[in-house]
Amino acid sequence: MRNWKLTGRQAINSTPRLKVYNDTLEMEGETPRMYDHFSVPDGIMIVPIKVVDNQVSFIFVEQYRYPIKELQLEFPGGAIDGAEEPAKAAARELEEETGYKAKGMKFIHLMYPMAGQTDTKMSIFMAVVDGEPKQLKLDEDEKNCEFKVIEKSSDEVLEMVRKNEFTDSRTLAALCVALLQNNKAKEFLTWLN
Repeated sequence: MRNWKLTGRQAINSTPRLKVYNDTLEMEGETPRMYDHFSVPDGIMIVPIKVVDNQVSFIFVEQYRYPIKELQLEFPGGAIDGAEEPAKAAARELEEETGYKAKGMKFIHLMYPMAGQTDTKMSIFMAVVDGEPKQLKLDEDEKNCEFKVIEKSSDEVLEMVRKNEFTDSRTLAALCVALLQNNKAKEFLTWLN
C-alpha cells in the first residue's frame, strides 16, 4: 500500500450535504499530485422482498434522476441522518419511500459505491415486507421527481438484468449480494449461462 501524505487541501465547494475538495498528495520519491474528491453522508439501501403464495417479488422505487435526465428503477435508500444508526435509517427510508414497514430486516453488506471519488459508505439491508403499503412520506426532493413504487416478480427482475434494463450500480450490487446471501448463487449462475 502506498504511503500518501496529505500536504494541502482546498475546499472547492460546499453545500449542507456535499463538500468538494482538491487535495495535494505527496508520495515518497514522486512529484506531488492533485486529487479531487467529494464527501456526502453515508447511505443505506434496502432490498425489500415480498412473498405471497411462495412467489417472491421485489419492491422498487422509480424516480427521475436529474444528472442522467432519466427515470431510474432502484431499490429504496437514502442518506443516514447525522448519528443515526444504519439499521434505523434503513427502516425509516423503507417506510418513507415505499409505505411498507419491515416485518424482518438484516444487514447483508457494506460497500463503497464510488471509492475513486468519495469515502462514502453504503450499508445494504434485506427486508421482508407484507400486506399493503401505507401512504408514502417523501422528502421535498423526492416529491418533485416523478416518484412511484413498483413491485416486480423475481422472474421479471432477472429478465431486466439480462436485458440491461437496470443501470443503477447500487441496485445491481445490492441485488447480487442479496441473491448470493440467500443461497441463490447457483440459480443466478445457471441463469447467466
